[in-house]
Amino acid sequence: MIRCLLLLLSVRFVVSAMVIWPEPMEDEATLSKPKPTTWKEKNLGQWCRNYTINQHIQCPQASAFHQFNCCGLHDTECCFALQGWLIVVLSMCSFAIAACLLFYLFLKFQLICVEHRYPPKVIYLDAKC
Repeated sequence: MIRCLLLLLSVRFVVSAMVIWPEPMEDEATLSKPKPTTWKEKNLGQWCRNYTINQHIQCPQASAFHQFNCCGLHDTECCFALQGWLIVVLSMCSFAIAACLLFYLFLKFQLICVEHRYPPKVIYLDAKC
């Protein structure tokens, strides 16, 4: 019984927290633009919108390697950013290169794998038992 009551109260709280933004007004500038008829004509850039100050800016289209994030004082400006997967791959490659370089320097200055620390090799002669 208490669980149902808590569930109803939490659903009511979540629903009351939702904000429905009004549709932007259609002005002459947007109505006079021709609508795209193919996917190549359509700009797929992200929209940076702020309904409070009624400012809407569309960013350039992103690629597989970069994207545009909304930034600025009112989050209505477009800022260049690298894709997340590219940051991960570049950081992993740079870590691997740094580790290889460090290991090479350790070997070069004989800080690891020094030959005189190993016991001498045993040579077996042809002995008959």
